[in-house]
Amino acid sequence: MSLSVHICERTLNSSRSNQLGLREDGRPLKRILIVKLSSLGDVVMTLPSLMALRNSFPQAKIDWMVEPANVDILSTHPMINSLLVSTRPEALKL
Repeated sequence: MSLSVHICERTLNSSRSNQLGLREDGRPLKRILIVKLSSLGDVVMTLPSLMALRNSFPQAKIDWMVEPANVDILSTHPMINSLLVSTRPEALKL
């Protein structure tokens, strides 16, 4: 599974993430949005990436966009600041 963090039209691969939680320009990363809408298995398999993001960017606000069917799994996760619930057609308009 590959995970990329999109920052200001640039992409940092998670394997190259700065261990200090800084962007390439030296500023701290403030917000991260994980978009993994459906498929229970895919959502569960993304959880280790959430832990890696939190460890790499401890000061960042991490939000997750998910479909209603997967809200129960993520709603109480301590590493997620906000859970955005959306149906697929609206989410694809991002």
